[in-house]
Amino acid sequence: MRWASIRAITGSEPTSRRGRTAATGVSKVFGEAVGALYATSTGLASPACGSAIFGDKPLDHRRLSIWLKPEDLVQLCRIGLDHPDIRFEIFYGASYNERSWWDNHRAYDLGYRPTGRAEDFREHAFAEQANWPPIRSAISIRAARSAAWSSTATRAGSWTGNSR
Repeated sequence: MRWASIRAITGSEPTSRRGRTAATGVSKVFGEAVGALYATSTGLASPACGSAIFGDKPLDHRRLSIWLKPEDLVQLCRIGLDHPDIRFEIFYGASYNERSWWDNHRAYDLGYRPTGRAEDFREHAFAEQANWPPIRSAISIRAARSAAWSSTATRAGSWTGNSR
C-alpha cells in the first residue's frame, strides 16, 4: 500500500487540479499511475492511500476537513491487506469529517468505519487557531517570492550568463 500526501497531489484546495504543487505532487501522481499500470498489466495488488493530517486531534479549522485519527489509518491499511480482490484503488486517509473535501465511498464500501470524528474537536481546533499569528494570503506569499526571485536574478545577471 502506497501512502501519499493528498495536498501534494490535489493542491491546497479541494477543487484544485491534480499535480499542481510542484515535484512532490508530480511524483505522487506518477506513483499512482505506476500502481495502476502494474495492477492492470500484472495483476499485482496496488492500493494507494492519500494521507491527510495525521494525529490525535485536528488543530485548526482546515484540519477539521482533512484529519486522520491513528486508529483509522490502521483500518485503511487493513483494508489494503485483507482484500485480495483489490487490484488498484485510491483511498483517502481521512477520518469521519463532516467537512471532508473528498469522496471516500470506495473505502466505506470495503468496510471502512472510521472511529475518529473531527467535529468532536471543533471547539479545540477553533481555540488553537485563535492563538496563531495571522497568516499571509497566498497572493502576498507569491508576490514576495516573485520579488525575491527578480532581485536574485538582477544581482546574478541574466540567465544567459550576461552580467548587468
